[in-house]
Parts: sequence; C-alpha cells; structure tokens
Amino acid sequence: MPQRLPEKEIIVNLLESAGIRINGDKPYDIQVYNDSLYRRVLAEGSLGLGEAYMDGWWDSKQLDEFFNRVLRAELDKKIVNWKMIPYILRAFVVNAGVRRRAFNIGKKHY
Repeated sequence: MPQRLPEKEIIVNLLESAGIRINGDKPYDIQVYNDSLYRRVLAEGSLGLGEAYMDGWWDSKQLDEFFNRVLRAELDKKIVNWKMIPYILRAFVVNAGVRRRAFNIGKKHY
C-alpha cells in the first residue's frame, strides 16, 4: 500500500471533516489531477487553491457546493495547528524554491 504524503493526509482529513472526499463520486467532491496540490494549499492557502484550480490541478462538478461546505466547516481556521507547522513550513520552502527557479528561467529565456 503506497504511503500518503503528510500534506495529503492533512488536506484529506480537513476535507473529510467538511463531508468532501478526494476523487469521490458526489458532485461537490474534489477531483485531484496533481498531487502537488496538497503542498500548495498548505503553503498558499485559499490563493494557492484558486491558482491550482486555474492551473487544472483539481476540479469539482459542483464548485458552489464545494466552497459552501469548505466555508461552513471553517476549514481556513482549522488548517493551522501546531502539529501542521512543520509540513506548512516545508511546503512554503519548496514552493518558494520553485518560484525562484521559475523567475531565473524566465529571465534567461526572455
């Protein structure tokens, strides 16, 4: 059995507390196409979630109900606790490195 990433485990647990399943069959469930989503959401919060959606990393057939459930469950307030801090920091550092490399690549090519 493959081991879940700690970041994925955190997001799975948060979403399940709102009645949302990853790759579930309900129209408000989230379909994840890129496993980097979990780290991005921990590092960037709702902005990262929105940008990941625009990048095609995830989708939901019923976005309005997905966000209704997320907001009603107040997941933004539950996402940070002392147990999650190492994973959030790691996600932030990894994402910062990717952004820095992207800037250098763009600078070199353009």
